[in-house]
Amino acid sequence: MSTHKSYLFDRGFWYLLIGSGLFALKGIFIKLAYHYDVDTTELMTLRMLFSLPIYLFILFYSLRNDENQLSGKICWLAALLGFFGYYLASWLDLYALNFLPANIGRVVLYTYPTFVLLISVLFLKKSLQRHLVILLAVIYIGLLFVLGPSVFKENLGSISWSFLLGVLLTLGSGLSYAIYLVGADRLSKKMTPRFFTSLAITAASCAILLHYFSLYSFANLFEQPLPVYGYGLAIAIFSTVLPSFLITSGITRLGAEMGSAMTTVSPVFTLVFAYFLLNETLTWIQSIGFCIVLVAVYQLSQMKRG
Repeated sequence: MSTHKSYLFDRGFWYLLIGSGLFALKGIFIKLAYHYDVDTTELMTLRMLFSLPIYLFILFYSLRNDENQLSGKICWLAALLGFFGYYLASWLDLYALNFLPANIGRVVLYTYPTFVLLISVLFLKKSLQRHLVILLAVIYIGLLFVLGPSVFKENLGSISWSFLLGVLLTLGSGLSYAIYLVGADRLSKKMTPRFFTSLAITAASCAILLHYFSLYSFANLFEQPLPVYGYGLAIAIFSTVLPSFLITSGITRLGAEMGSAMTTVSPVFTLVFAYFLLNETLTWIQSIGFCIVLVAVYQLSQMKRG
């Protein structure tokens, strides 16, 4: 039996596949919710209010069963990583979708492994080999193919500045998530994965609530159109809680390398969902760029094994 076939019949493979597909739905739910003029911060707050009780239950269950004997410093570091990974990265990503189609937004966000690599080189003193430099160049060439037709509406003198702002916000989201991943890779070895995830998301939820109440009153939470609550609940359950545990379970069974490689399917899911649910399409030039980015980032994730 081949390795590919053994993966196919392993539950971990399907955990990763389904989890990646559910994560891809987040951008679709967000774009649908924006039809009702909901603010980015309001939508993030609803998402966290619906998902927070689940993570709090897991957090207190872990503490009660003494799964982790940790210092306060380690817990604060986990909370700080949660700020980067689940608050700042999420807010930038959601806000960027005010200016970008969901399919293009996912392609831009999908370049976050390049930031992981650069952070590892600059701050962890890891070597940058020539083939990795080539892959980075290929990724951003593909990104130019994807973004070019949308940045320049009609000619080189007509730039869509709002679209460009969306791209920069999404790149910022990718950088923030990369900081989370690099830190999580080092810190999660000191605590159980579900405790780390629950602690990080709980800290991020506190940051989101502080952000929200600095702008709005508590009563404003009850003044949204009914569909907004539905989309907020969908983002919380189907694109936050379920995929976070599915992917953690898949990585536990098959390893971090396989989990990293499986993230390559997420933009494909988004492309399909955006086509059928949002009527978003790509030009043939953008499709070529999409394939270039997809293949190059897959190769980058595979090279992490070395």
